[in-house]
Amino acid sequence: MLSLWLNVIAGGVLIGLVYGLVALGLTIIFGVMRVVNFAHGEMVVFGIYIGYWTVQICDIPIVLAAAIAAVVMFVFGYLLETLVVKRFVNRPHHYQFIVFIGLSLLFSGVLLMSFGPDPRPTASQLSFQTVSVGPLTLDWARIQAAATAGLLIAALGAYLKYSAFGRSLRGAANNRLGGLVVGLNIPRVYAVTFGIGAACAGVAGALISPLFDAQPYLAVDFTLRPS
Repeated sequence: MLSLWLNVIAGGVLIGLVYGLVALGLTIIFGVMRVVNFAHGEMVVFGIYIGYWTVQICDIPIVLAAAIAAVVMFVFGYLLETLVVKRFVNRPHHYQFIVFIGLSLLFSGVLLMSFGPDPRPTASQLSFQTVSVGPLTLDWARIQAAATAGLLIAALGAYLKYSAFGRSLRGAANNRLGGLVVGLNIPRVYAVTFGIGAACAGVAGALISPLFDAQPYLAVDFTLRPS
């Protein structure tokens, strides 16, 4: 029984790091732009599908699939903010809620029409490999996802703390008007911020694609995770 509980706790901690990456993307968007991205879960599902298709078609490692998901979702998030979201940043919150809930429904519908409702498991060899450490038996897919997510969280935190763009982002988050006064390109900061948030979601989705079957209605598990 002790071994069972230790395995459950260790597995929860590992997958929790991936959820932490998802939450980091959502928090960055809200902290800087003051909007709640209710379509964030769908962006995670986009990452799961990217992981699924890149592994199916190209037979590449999951980490490389996550890198592809990062690029694709950053561009997607940047364009989405530029074309749609920026029009509602300064609107009342109920306007923002309607827009993002509408986007979440749109994204789910696109996934459903494109891939159908059937679950699609990612055929990764990591799903069948385990490592034993004392009483613990953990699968490599979960370990790799947790380690990659942890490194990305640390790297992104360091980048936002020490880089010039990170200072611009923190300035825009603390005082938008003051940032405009000192010459910050706030629209660009917002677009890049949304792109980073979307990239976090996409990477997390790709990393857990060996653990979760790709299906359109999985998004609610990531947007509104029950406690």
